Amino acid sequence: MSSRIDEEIIRRVLERDEALQEEQKRRLQAEATIEALQELTSLSREEIARIAEEVQASRREKRWLPLLLALLLFSVFLLVILARFTSRQETSPPEIIEEAPAREEVSSASPPIPLSDLPGRSPGPVAPQADVLDIDIYRQFTFVHRGFPLGLSVGQSTAGGLSPRPYEKLRREPRYRSSQVLYGYLPLGNGEDTRISFVVDELEQPAWTLYVDRNNNEDLTDDGPPLHNQGTGRLATEISLPVEVVTAEGTRILTPYQIWFWIDARRMLPYFYTRCYYRGQLLLAGTLYQAIAFEQFHHNALYRESGLWIDLNRDNRLDEEREHFFDGEAIRLEGEGEAYRLRLHYP
Repeated sequence: MSSRIDEEIIRRVLERDEALQEEQKRRLQAEATIEALQELTSLSREEIARIAEEVQASRREKRWLPLLLALLLFSVFLLVILARFTSRQETSPPEIIEEAPAREEVSSASPPIPLSDLPGRSPGPVAPQADVLDIDIYRQFTFVHRGFPLGLSVGQSTAGGLSPRPYEKLRREPRYRSSQVLYGYLPLGNGEDTRISFVVDELEQPAWTLYVDRNNNEDLTDDGPPLHNQGTGRLATEISLPVEVVTAEGTRILTPYQIWFWIDARRMLPYFYTRCYYRGQLLLAGTLYQAIAFEQFHHNALYRESGLWIDLNRDNRLDEEREHFFDGEAIRLEGEGEAYRLRLHYP
């Protein structure tokens, strides 16, 4: 046992001695080289030693360079193999455009009632019963096809689209002039089908053309001629169409509706806003007041989010803070102690 230990000690001492001798030999060679370079150049000993150290460091880095390149190539190879394996295992699902539910067939014996034929429709002054003011704009107010009432401003709503595929199943389409058209829809009403499809054609031209499924029967060939640009951009036009609305008591009616529609060609987004409203009169404490149902921001032909405007000071202007009311709010007249509770029969 002791002989093996002695042998190991001797071996390590000899290896250490050999390493020291090699190191001493290198130092002597370096010293000789530095002295020779001093005689050949004007550089100092320290400068020559610094250059020699930089050369040695560069050599050490070059020794590692092939190994680093090999590791890099091996990593790239592994990434390629992994990508191929992943693409086989996980394929991304195809793009799916949400489609509206298929419309149920409605009996021809019970179509929606046009607004003008709505039973009990009798526009005229509306008076409160006790302290409750019940408002049904479809029966008690008059529809105005175009205008911005009593100085009200209007915002905009975003239509659905645009897409190279329709958002609902269309039964018939016209022969388009463009090789590729864009589909979209107007989200209007609260009936069985709240998506009124439209198609943008002639996209290669400076001004585009619009087909609108006005009667909302998924047939774009029976709605009259296409609409042409009436604005300054690629496409802006007025659209008049009936919208199916289910009233608060469940009656299906067709209310007229008119919008201004346009497409932001830079962002390829369709927008619209309403250009129609309902106007009526309220008889409060023996005085007539103008009342307006107008969709200032939420354009869907339902008016619930828009409330009711009442020109309480009768200046033919509407104050957004003092003359705008929603369902359940109290209406107080100036100089009158009593208040009327507003009940809006909106869809």
